Amino acid sequence: MVGAFAAAVRALWVILASRAPVGLSDPYVYLQAAASLAGGRGYTSLLGRPTAYYPPGYPLFVWLYAAAMRGAAAAGAPGSPAYHANALTAALGVVTACLLF
Repeated sequence: MVGAFAAAVRALWVILASRAPVGLSDPYVYLQAAASLAGGRGYTSLLGRPTAYYPPGYPLFVWLYAAAMRGAAAAGAPGSPAYHANALTAALGVVTACLLF
């Protein structure tokens, strides 16, 4: 029951909130940090300098996920990188809710 509720709430959020980030926002900063990691430039700020201002956990997660999704994108998987990252985060949230309750 808890898992179904958690899945429904998270699916609704993914549908409503998955869009490319606009303006200078946390999602934009995190996606740019992940792109910097993927490009071999390390964990850098928007100005290209090494940074520790934002925690690196989520950009590392997105970078690893993006690396895994390159093959799926080449195969024609629908959706934007933001959608895929949100969907995976939602799935992990459902698993966590099921394990806790």
